Amino acid sequence: MKTLGCIFLALLLVILSTDQIWAQPTPSGTGTLIVVVTGINNNEGQLLVALYSDNEEYLETPTIGASRVITGKEEFIRFDGLPYGSYAVVVLQDLNNDKEMNKNLIGIPTEGYGFSNNVMGKCGPPSFDQASFAFDDRYETKIIDIQYGIPK
Repeated sequence: MKTLGCIFLALLLVILSTDQIWAQPTPSGTGTLIVVVTGINNNEGQLLVALYSDNEEYLETPTIGASRVITGKEEFIRFDGLPYGSYAVVVLQDLNNDKEMNKNLIGIPTEGYGFSNNVMGKCGPPSFDQASFAFDDRYETKIIDIQYGIPK
């Protein structure tokens, strides 16, 4: 009986140490992400929307991006065929079409901006972890409220 208990314990340890049993399946496939930008205060410039899928590239090199002429206080940007994964969205109302966030002399943004999850950093942009979300649905919508100046 003692031998049977030892064999059972050894088998249990082998099973528990096998990563394949406990590994979570990663979603595969693609879907459509619709980014809704609200609170735009004028029709000047263009709206830039960048998706980042990696902390290392966050705020440097977007995974995918889009631009749109602003026509109203609310804009919709659609990303079809987006692979499932983790993303952070950054929005910029580029008033002078230079594709950069412009700031005043003390570093306060002079153009509208926003992040997914509507998070704001305390002294700068939020981290990738704060702004990211799991995208694993066929259709998903993210609403981003654009901010001007110091976040409220």
